[in-house]
Amino acid sequence: EEAKRAYVQMILPMKHNLNTPLVLHFAATGDEGYTRRRISMAIPLLKNGIGSVLLENPFYGLRRPKDQKGVVLKTFTEFLRMSRAATDEGIALLRFLHKNGHTNLGVTGISMGGYVALTTAARSELNLAVAACIPSHSGSPVYIDGALSRACDWNSLELDSPNKNDARHFMRLVLDRSDIRTFPKPKRPDAIIIVGANNDGYIPNYSTKIIKEYLPEATLRWVSSGHVGSFLFRTKEFRHAVVDSFEMIRN
Repeated sequence: EEAKRAYVQMILPMKHNLNTPLVLHFAATGDEGYTRRRISMAIPLLKNGIGSVLLENPFYGLRRPKDQKGVVLKTFTEFLRMSRAATDEGIALLRFLHKNGHTNLGVTGISMGGYVALTTAARSELNLAVAACIPSHSGSPVYIDGALSRACDWNSLELDSPNKNDARHFMRLVLDRSDIRTFPKPKRPDAIIIVGANNDGYIPNYSTKIIKEYLPEATLRWVSSGHVGSFLFRTKEFRHAVVDSFEMIRN
């Protein structure tokens, strides 16, 4: 019940109109509230004349269930619901903005948010600028192969089997249904910028390269950092990707 109502925060340049670029920011794993995205991305983007819309993820912040401890979701099913709902809500927000006259729209996000930005662009009927920062092509590399595999309670996921690998295999099958390659290509793949991190311990480099192979028109950039290091020290490159994606969508 707590997750049903969506909350957003809009940050606009002092001088704005319906042609002002507006980018929808999706949350990363564990990113509750708006503060991190507002300080590291939205406020600096104002200098480039770009406004921001920050969506609070289901199960986070004001939308956190009463019986959930912190940002740790209770079940695998809730994780899947969160990702799908964020995509659906993103599409609805973009439609609302477009219906109300906003003509220059884009999406961005870091980590899980980068993946949701890609799936939103894929399922939207609009031409969107896209800056997908350190995204994965699906959830399986992150939760099966990457560092977050240690965050799963595999004993509870064993599905009555004494072999833990059975749970991993089932989870991979389910997560691979969310593979970006199962989605239609966005309307403007040439206006997509993907930013990967060469030393990423959470999202293997092969996963980032899969996205580029599926979307050859997109631009792929690399930062010399790890996953957490990118969050802390490389947001300037992420902001550049947002700015440049809006330049591409205009051409």
